[in-house]
Amino acid sequence: MVRRKSIPRNRTYSSSGSTSPFDEFDSSQPTRRQSTHNRSRKSSKKRRSQKTLRTQRALLEIRKYQKSCNLLIQKSPFIRLVREIGSYFTTDLRWQSIALLALQEASEAYLVSLLSDSYLCTLHAKRITLFPTDIRLTLKLRNCYT
Repeated sequence: MVRRKSIPRNRTYSSSGSTSPFDEFDSSQPTRRQSTHNRSRKSSKKRRSQKTLRTQRALLEIRKYQKSCNLLIQKSPFIRLVREIGSYFTTDLRWQSIALLALQEASEAYLVSLLSDSYLCTLHAKRITLFPTDIRLTLKLRNCYT
């Protein structure tokens, strides 16, 4: 069933005093069908903009971490981990803060190089997403079987 817009009968529509709403049809105004089409187009733009915002946020994070020379792993959890691993070997280990910092920098440099090489394996497979198999392949190529 077709819906029609109800038009009040006692209203004048033009400055000339005509009572017909069709006397002054403005073609620049969108019709009902065009407005629904524009509405769906706007919602798709909104969806696209949300997706691009997520992508841009990720790219901004990448650039931020590439520019910074700060450590990415927090110090206190890393120190706890190193002391816990050290306690497996002997109970009376004492650590200097400089030694812990050197271990943290070396481990972060190793992880960054491992992940960048793994991402090269991902690109070689014509993918974008890094999978655990890429990391395993990188470790095999480095002869590090862990």
